[in-house]
Amino acid sequence: MTSMITCTKKFESFPAAHRQYKHDGLCRVLHGHNFSFEIEFGCLERDENGFVIDFGKLDIIKNTLDDMFNHTFIVADSDPEAVLFESLQTKGLAKITWVPDVSCEGTAKYLVEIFNEDIDRITCGRVQVVRVRVYEEENDWADAYHSDIEEEDECHGCGCCQH
Repeated sequence: MTSMITCTKKFESFPAAHRQYKHDGLCRVLHGHNFSFEIEFGCLERDENGFVIDFGKLDIIKNTLDDMFNHTFIVADSDPEAVLFESLQTKGLAKITWVPDVSCEGTAKYLVEIFNEDIDRITCGRVQVVRVRVYEEENDWADAYHSDIEEEDECHGCGCCQH
């Protein structure tokens, strides 16, 4: 049996605002957090350098986080005030990131899906994102897991497979 090997990269300090419009308390109003993210990568076989993934080659992750969370307003696709928020973006008053669910848990789940596609592509299926941890603040976080780590039997056509 082959054991999965993991490593984790943390990306810190992404100031962003959101609101949980269905909430019956203060979370329903626009408020901000200094988000941080931990991305855990896993594989069954390390690369030629002995790495699960080269931390220096994660620009695709950093760029996505910058685009989505650096001085942005995170809005749920279903928010009833979407037209109002869109007008703020149109006027250059807000940078909107649209997501299915603005909760910390929903954001983690969304990022697992996005990042798995990217990492699968750049590693030819050798590495997967095992977990995404989203910190709203230092003491408040949520995790989402991807659990489909399997031995790879098919080539992704990228030229790096040994099959």
